[in-house]
Amino acid sequence: FLISAHLPLYVVADGMGGHQGGEVASAMAVETIEANVAETTLDTVLGAVSEANARIFGRSAEDASLRGMGTTVVALALVAGVMGFDDGFVLMTSRASYEIVQKAAAVSIAVVAAVSAPTGMAVRVATDSGVTLVGFVRGERHCVYSHPDRIH
Repeated sequence: FLISAHLPLYVVADGMGGHQGGEVASAMAVETIEANVAETTLDTVLGAVSEANARIFGRSAEDASLRGMGTTVVALALVAGVMGFDDGFVLMTSRASYEIVQKAAAVSIAVVAAVSAPTGMAVRVATDSGVTLVGFVRGERHCVYSHPDRIH
């Protein structure tokens, strides 16, 4: 986990892929996010998560003992003057499912972003519930599936 001394950023990574692989993936994710987030904006955090994903994937391909490793990352950025979740977002290194979109909508999280494509049902739920759904988030590229007015 990371509790940044310089930014209002909290990151928790839960590794998978066996004991060794999970620990390596979690550590890589947290270290990469910490090194690549200079400010807590959606673009910088998304970019850092995408970079972490690429590094974990690359390391997994290089080392046979780490094949299949991955991690789930939860990042919380606190923004001065914001008291609710409506300016928050969910970042995923997998597909966005309708269940994730429903959970985000239930607690008024405005944006769900994923590095892969969302499911068709996720797009429908996001559209109906007012959640901005973003897929294929990679570097500066992305595809907005619903409510694009929140993405600058």
